[in-house]
Amino acid sequence: MKNNSGGVLEAFQIRNFRFQFGADLLVAWAIEMEVIILAWYILISTDSAILVALVGALRFCGTVISPFIGALADRRSRRTLLIGTRGIFALLACVLATAGILGFLTPLLVFGVVTVAGFLRPVDMMLRQSLIADGVPARILSNAMGFFRTTLDSARLFGALAGAGLMGAIGIGNAYLAVTVLYIASVCATSFITEPARARVT
Repeated sequence: MKNNSGGVLEAFQIRNFRFQFGADLLVAWAIEMEVIILAWYILISTDSAILVALVGALRFCGTVISPFIGALADRRSRRTLLIGTRGIFALLACVLATAGILGFLTPLLVFGVVTVAGFLRPVDMMLRQSLIADGVPARILSNAMGFFRTTLDSARLFGALAGAGLMGAIGIGNAYLAVTVLYIASVCATSFITEPARARVT
């Protein structure tokens, strides 16, 4: 009897998953870099631990709208929604990079950008998991989700270190240029994903 298993890397035999893994990895790294960069900036700018905590809390304010986005995603292209979400991340990062380089970055601007991004980050997480489920056969879904988890865990380690290193070495403006590049690269990788066939809600 022929064994159809592709081993531990079986999920990477699927073209869509290869592009999505790369795109998700880039986004996860960018997000973790932002956490460190912005927390550091708020701390040195305001000397307030409470405001640092507020920056972290605002990252999750999008949980209140995730159910509504989930309903929308059942009727629209998840790929398109994911590209749009990550495009907004790139635009917001570009705003902070420009402000940091030109010297008009303020804590108020940071809180505004973090709030907007915070509404979208839980949405991004939901969409990327749904897109994996749409495009990967059920028999290897656990394999694919295991690799999806590595994008998050590696980002918490290496992304955080990269964010701290860049912030300390080249400042917030230039560090955010690196974050912007990661988001743009993620948008490009996501655009190579083909829309998977799935049941639509009528």
